[in-house]
Amino acid sequence: MARDTLAYQLTGEVLIEEFDKAFHHWSAMVRELSSMIARKRQMTWAIEEMRGGSARVSAHAYAEDVEDIERVDTAYLQIARSLETNRVIPFPRGIRNHAKSLVRVVDTSKRITTLSLES
Repeated sequence: MARDTLAYQLTGEVLIEEFDKAFHHWSAMVRELSSMIARKRQMTWAIEEMRGGSARVSAHAYAEDVEDIERVDTAYLQIARSLETNRVIPFPRGIRNHAKSLVRVVDTSKRITTLSLES
């Protein structure tokens, strides 16, 4: 995937309620991360792909400054590594809370087996 695309995937049988919660926390995390990095510069995300079965969503970034997109990508992967290794997420509380809530959707589900954050 290009560095201007972020994605997440829930593997297993995903109920609509679980998808809704996961998408809420994922999109809020991406928006807050983008705002923190781009500050006052414009950055928007457009859904590029949605797949069923397991649930996979990817979004493509549009921004005034391409370097902002790359910094968001790097930060996003840092969050993914922090979640994977159970380390502290080195970002503000709002971003941390959304990342942890995304994991909580998987942890409390009887049908979702894994979460993947991809770039």
